[in-house]
Amino acid sequence: MVVIGNNIENEVDLQNLLVQKGYSSKGLEGVLGKELDNLLDDVYNNMSNRDSAKYSDKGKTSRGAALSYISDLSKNPQINPEEWNRLSTYVRELFKNKYNVQNLTDETIQNLLWRTGNQITGDDSIEEMIRKSK
Repeated sequence: MVVIGNNIENEVDLQNLLVQKGYSSKGLEGVLGKELDNLLDDVYNNMSNRDSAKYSDKGKTSRGAALSYISDLSKNPQINPEEWNRLSTYVRELFKNKYNVQNLTDETIQNLLWRTGNQITGDDSIEEMIRKSK
C-alpha cells in the first residue's frame, strides 16, 4: 500500500486511513479474526427481544441477525443511540487492544460496520455496493 501524505494532517488521520485500507484488503473478519465472532455475539445478546425477532425472521443465525442489525444501525445510529455508543466503544476497544490504534473516528467506525453488515469490500463497484445495501 502506498500512502501519500498530502491530506494526512496528524497521526489520528493516518491511523484511521490505515484501518480503512486494512479493512478494504482483508475485510473486518481478516482484521479482527475471532474477535468478529465475539463482536457479533455481543451485538446479538444485547439486542432487544423485538429486534432479535425482527432480524432473525428469515432463518438467519444469531450472527447473521447481528450483521443485519449492525448494517441498519450503522446507516442510522439514531435508531438506537445508546446501542450505537456501546457498539462504537466496543469496536474502539477492540482496535486499541489488538492493534494499539487509539483514536478511531466515528466516521471510520460507521464505515467499517456498514461495510461489514453489507459484506462490502473495497473492490466493490458502486452498483455492487447499492445492490448489497438493499
